[in-house]
Amino acid sequence: MVLPRGHALYDERAAQSYRIVHECLATALGAIGQPAVVKTECDPCADGPGVCFQRAELYDVVNSATGAKIAGAAQKRNKHGLLFQGSIEKSAVGPVDWDDFSARFVAALARALGAEAQATPWPDLAEHEVEGLVEQYSAPEWINYR
Repeated sequence: MVLPRGHALYDERAAQSYRIVHECLATALGAIGQPAVVKTECDPCADGPGVCFQRAELYDVVNSATGAKIAGAAQKRNKHGLLFQGSIEKSAVGPVDWDDFSARFVAALARALGAEAQATPWPDLAEHEVEGLVEQYSAPEWINYR
């Protein structure tokens, strides 16, 4: 999800934007029968951020029955806006109609953000542009820096 600078979610603290987006995600999963909730307490023995899907962090989406992490995200803010990227561990949920989930998630986000959902097609990139991006983001320097 990409939001421009000045959007209400851009202006939120990082933890609150995680919470808002993940509450929408948990709501959409719950609406299709999945036992999903947002984790609202920190683990007392956790010493720093965990490795994705090894441990749920504050405001991640977890299975309410097992506590297993279902979804997490990362965000990047700069002077232009907010990039919010997340992933769902499909093995942590039961069978899902992903089209139904997607429609419900988008609707929940639109309500929470006070906006109308607007589908935007993936940009057409020339092959040399894709190759450059793959090279940049798969380089050990980039991976180790992140």
